[in-house]
Amino acid sequence: MRSRPRRAPLVPRWLIIVAVLGVLVVVAGIVAAAVGMDGHQVAVPSVAGMTEPQAITTLQGAGLVMVDGGTRFSVSAPEGTVVSQDPPAGSLLPRGGKVTVVFSAGAETFPMPDVIGMDASEAVRDLESRGLVVTTETVASQLASGTVIGSYPSPGVEVRRGTDVRLSVAGRSLASDILTPYALDGLVVVIDPVPRDSSPDVTAEVSRRVRALLEASGARVVVTRISSTAATTPGDRVTRATETTGVTCAIVLDVRQSAGGGIEVRGSSTVDSAHQAMSVGFTSAVVQALRSAGLDVRTADGAAEAVLSALKKPGCTIVLGSMNDPEDSAHFSDPEWTDNVAQAVYRAVGATFAAGAQEGSDGGR
Repeated sequence: MRSRPRRAPLVPRWLIIVAVLGVLVVVAGIVAAAVGMDGHQVAVPSVAGMTEPQAITTLQGAGLVMVDGGTRFSVSAPEGTVVSQDPPAGSLLPRGGKVTVVFSAGAETFPMPDVIGMDASEAVRDLESRGLVVTTETVASQLASGTVIGSYPSPGVEVRRGTDVRLSVAGRSLASDILTPYALDGLVVVIDPVPRDSSPDVTAEVSRRVRALLEASGARVVVTRISSTAATTPGDRVTRATETTGVTCAIVLDVRQSAGGGIEVRGSSTVDSAHQAMSVGFTSAVVQALRSAGLDVRTADGAAEAVLSALKKPGCTIVLGSMNDPEDSAHFSDPEWTDNVAQAVYRAVGATFAAGAQEGSDGGR
């Protein structure tokens, strides 16, 4: 009996073997990839608030690469520090992954720095480092040549990078042709620049200029409030004034919050009887000096200002104008106008007290 020939399989055995091996290779690859992924992923660290070198070091330590994402303005993050990162902290990346970091360009706006009294070259460097565009003008002054005596915008006014800033810089002396040079050694003057919610802080601006002129002539000057960032209560200002020994006179600088523009001068209503005549004479000298400077001035009844009331010495209140008057507001931002006011006050002090500076004080310094 003849045997039936063997039928060839429908699927060759070698093909089945190859297919099985292929499946095994794929499975092995998946498993290997999963194992490799678990073994090489790292958590992204937080670099918020770091400087660029710190951020680079931190990310490199985690096996990651920093990518500079540029800058953007930030009120909360100091200039040059990290303000954001992508991916965020805690995310998983493979080793060698990239983290994009954005740095702070600082606040878009910031208060105009107070550079009055600084050397002009130093002030220019400081302002230009903040992105401001600075020009200078030389003006006559009793201060040392090269000293900044005014700025526009005024200190404390909000500015931004690219803002044009004009500095008034002391040149030739005023003593020979603009201001009478007074010898004020032994004089002690209290200046009380009343804090108001105004920009610029014109009472502080005028106070700085009056102080510079008086001290250049030998007087000792005590200011009850130094800057707009350290506004004090009436009680704080009175304490500073009354702690001063040998006070000759006091000058209160204020601005009007109601309508009605122009400068107003008020004598002290609380001066003691021994100084009454001197106080009246001083108030009159202030009015005359301001008018001689071409300023619009009116007088008013005496005022019981806190500092004047506490000291009871010769003095007056000078209301520089109204915050609600457009013309006055323009004056408050004009260094030339504030210089004129300061020089007039200096003339009044000198004309009233220079001859008897020692006698006008109670015990000197």
